[in-house]
Amino acid sequence: MFNFFSHGQRGKIDSLLSVLKAAKEDTNKVKTLYNLSEECGDEDILKYAEASLALSEKLNYKKGIANAFVNIGFVYANKGNVSKALAFFQKGLNIQQEIGDKQGICTSLNNMAVIYKTQGDLGKALEFNHKSLKIRMEIGDKEGVAYSLNNIGVIYSVKKKNAEAIANYEKSLKIWEEVGNNMGITNTLLNLGGIYQAEGDIDKALTVFKKSLGIQEKTGNKYGMALSLNSMGNVYYDMKSYKKAAEYSKKSLQLSTELGYVRNISISCQSLSKIYAAQENYKDAYEMQKLFKKMSDSISNLETHRLATKQQMQYEFQQKEELSKAVQDKKDAFAKQEKQQQINIQNTFIGGFILVLILALFIFGLYRQKKSANTKLDIKNNKLEAAYIIIEQQKQILEEKNYSLQKLLKEKVLLLKEIHHRTKNNLQIISSLLNLQSNALNDKKVEGILKQSQSRINTMAILHNKLHQTEDFVNVPISEYLQQLVSSISDSFNSEKCTVNFSIKSDDSILFDVDTAIPLGLIINELVTNAFKHAFIGKDKGTISLFLNKIDENNYRFVFSDNGIGLPETFRKNISQSLGFEIIEMLVEQLHGTMEIVNENGVRFEIKFVAVA
Repeated sequence: MFNFFSHGQRGKIDSLLSVLKAAKEDTNKVKTLYNLSEECGDEDILKYAEASLALSEKLNYKKGIANAFVNIGFVYANKGNVSKALAFFQKGLNIQQEIGDKQGICTSLNNMAVIYKTQGDLGKALEFNHKSLKIRMEIGDKEGVAYSLNNIGVIYSVKKKNAEAIANYEKSLKIWEEVGNNMGITNTLLNLGGIYQAEGDIDKALTVFKKSLGIQEKTGNKYGMALSLNSMGNVYYDMKSYKKAAEYSKKSLQLSTELGYVRNISISCQSLSKIYAAQENYKDAYEMQKLFKKMSDSISNLETHRLATKQQMQYEFQQKEELSKAVQDKKDAFAKQEKQQQINIQNTFIGGFILVLILALFIFGLYRQKKSANTKLDIKNNKLEAAYIIIEQQKQILEEKNYSLQKLLKEKVLLLKEIHHRTKNNLQIISSLLNLQSNALNDKKVEGILKQSQSRINTMAILHNKLHQTEDFVNVPISEYLQQLVSSISDSFNSEKCTVNFSIKSDDSILFDVDTAIPLGLIINELVTNAFKHAFIGKDKGTISLFLNKIDENNYRFVFSDNGIGLPETFRKNISQSLGFEIIEMLVEQLHGTMEIVNENGVRFEIKFVAVA
C-alpha cells in the first residue's frame, strides 16, 4: 500500500502524445502534460512535469502548478533525494491548501508520510497519515479513509503496537466491506492475519487468511491467492501440522511459478524447505533450499541492477542540474555586469553634476558627495551578501553530495556484509552435507577424504565468519583466527590416547585480507591435521607450536613445529604421492613464499611469504 508510482501502457502514452500535439496553450494542455508525467517512465517524468509547471505558471493555473510540484517531488523521491522531494511535496501542499483542493491535500500528505516511513521517522509518518485521515473523513471519501486507516495500522505494526494496529485494520476492513472493494479487503486481511500470527493467536490468523483466500479465489486474484496460501502454510507450520503446511505452501509455489513472481517463489521455497526439514525429509528440504538460494540470488541481482541504474540516473540528473546552474550563473553574471555598468554611468553623471553644483553651492556639493559614498557602501554590502548566498548554496550542494556518498557507502557495506554472511552459511551447509555423507559410508578411505575436505571447508567458513564480525569486512585479525581454527581442528579429533597442547604466538596487530588469510589457514589446517594423525603415534602427550611474525612491511614468517616422531626417511621420495603436502606447496607458491622443512626432534616447517597488499 505504501507506493508512489504507476507507469502507463505504451498505447495510452501514444494517445496522450497525439492529444498534446494538437492541444492549445490552455489548461487542457496542462492536464495532458500532467497525465503524461503520471503514465511515462522515470526518465520522462521530469520533462513533462517541468513543461506542465511552466505552462501552469504562464496561465496562473494554481492547481496545475501544485500537481507539477508533486510530480517533481516524485522524481527526487525516486532518486533518493529525500530533502528535495519533501520540499516539492510541501510546495504542492501549500498551493492545494490555498485553493482548497482537499483530495490533492490528502495525496500530498500521504506521499510525505510514505517518505517519513521509509526514512524510519514513524512519528512523522503517523502524524501525516492522521492529518490525511481527518480530511478524508470530513469530505466523506470512504475508500480514502479505509486506505489511511490501513496505512496507520501498518505503522503501528512496525512500532510493535499490535493492539493499535489491529484496531485500525478492523476499522479499515469494515469500510472496505461496505464499499465492496475486494482488493482493499484482502490486503487488510493479510495485514491483520500477520498480526494475529505474530501474537500466537493461530485460530484467528487461520480464519482471517482463509477468508482472504476465499475472496481472492472468487475474484481470480492469483497473486493474492499465492500470498494467502503461503501465509496459511506458515500458520499450519506453527501448529506443527506439517502435512497441511506443505500442501498450502506447494499450492502457493505452483501459482507463483505460473505467474513468474520470483519473490513469491523464493518465499514459498523457503517455507517448504523449513517444512520438509521438520518432517525429516532432508532431501526435499535441500532441493527447496537450493531453489530458494537460486531465487534469492535472482532477486539480489535484480536489486543490484536496480541500484546501479538508480545511481546512474542520479548521476545524470545531477549533471543536468549542474549544467543548468552554470547557465544560470552566466546569466546572473551578465546581468550583474550590466547593472554595474549602469551604476558606473550613473556615478559618472552624478560626479559631473556634483562638480557643477560645487561651483554654485559648496555645501550642497558636500551633501551629494556623502550620498555618493553611502551608495558605494550599499553596493559593497550587496556584493558581500551575494557572496554569502553563493557560499551557502555551495555548502548545501556539498552537504547533499556528502549525504549521497554516505548512503552509497552504507549500501556497499551492507552488501559486503551480506556476501560474507551468505558465503559462511553456504560453506557450513556444504560441510554439513559432507559430514552426513561421511557418516553414511563404510569405506574408511573415502570417509577420511570427506573428513579432510570438510576440515578445509570449515577453515574457510571460520574465516568468513570472522570477516562478518569485523568493522570493515575486509581484514581479519589473524591471532583470533588462528586460535579459533586450531580449536576447531582439535575438537574434530578429540583423541583420548594422546593429550596435545598448543603454543600459539602471533602479534595481535597483524591483519590479513581474504587473499592471504585463506591460503595461510588451509596450510595450517593441513599441518595441524597431519600432526594429529601421524606425529604422536605411541605417545601419551605432545605439543604443537605455531608462530607468526612480521619481517618487514609486506613480508611475514610462519613457523609450525611439533615434538612428535618426525617425518619418515621416505618422506621426500613419496612427497608427490601426498595430497596434503601437494596442497601445502601449491598454497605456499600462491603466497609467493618459500618453505624450509627440518626433520629433527619432531618436525619444523618455516614458511616465509608475502601478504597481498
